[in-house]
Amino acid sequence: MNALIAWTKTAGDPTLLGWATTVGYALAAVLCLRAARVRKYTGAGESAAWRASAGVLVFLGVNKQLDFQTLLIAIGRTAAWAEGWFDDRRIVQKLFVGALALALMGLVLWAMSRHGFFLRNHRLAAIGLGLVLIYALLRAAEIDHLELGVSSKPADQPWLWTIEVTGVMLCILGAARGCRAFVPAHPGIPTDADH
Repeated sequence: MNALIAWTKTAGDPTLLGWATTVGYALAAVLCLRAARVRKYTGAGESAAWRASAGVLVFLGVNKQLDFQTLLIAIGRTAAWAEGWFDDRRIVQKLFVGALALALMGLVLWAMSRHGFFLRNHRLAAIGLGLVLIYALLRAAEIDHLELGVSSKPADQPWLWTIEVTGVMLCILGAARGCRAFVPAHPGIPTDADH
């Protein structure tokens, strides 16, 4: 219960920049879903890649205001006290961030092997997604107090906010480009103009 109370007191980013970024995530996700609809006849799986991108952006946008990682840390801290390993929590935190970094690298490698065409054809969106995932990893490291010199105040960490905002903007631009009508090579396949 203490973890939940601690989370509710610190969750969210109620600043103008925080809310603007949250809206940016939502806009990027909507555009990704639109691109998925437009690109569903490419035959290259682009629609699935766009839908997966939308899912990632929705999660990160919701997390922008709810800070699920803060709840996870608060639960971990409470468990560490209750189970007597609080003095060793830094090791667990470093392992957690390392596991998260490995998971993200694995996700990137999988995406490159499975959706390489998407990464090549939609570089803006791919780079944008990469930047927001790097931001998420850096935020996880910051919350785990790994002494990266990162403050939680936006004014004290413009480089970190720049990574996130740039990533969101690139996702918006890339998805908007992906929404352009696709003209199929085979007659009889409906296009976006047919709807």
